[in-house]
Amino acid sequence: MPGPGKAADSHGADELISDHEIWACANTVLTQHGERAQVFVAERIGAMALAGDQAGLDVWKAVADRMGRHMRSEGPIQ
Repeated sequence: MPGPGKAADSHGADELISDHEIWACANTVLTQHGERAQVFVAERIGAMALAGDQAGLDVWKAVADRMGRHMRSEGPIQ
């Protein structure tokens, strides 16, 4: 169960970072990397997996999820 201000997330990142922070990360990646944003996030996910960093992997998967939602117009990027 997520704590106050934390969003439930299927990737487990809810224990590490708030939903608002995940959306902010997604927005930053989209702004900074533009058309390469998905490639950038895929590289980060790969790096976290290779490093065995489950917490980092969970966060980057959550960022990828939020980017996908935004690209399908299902969530806010403010």
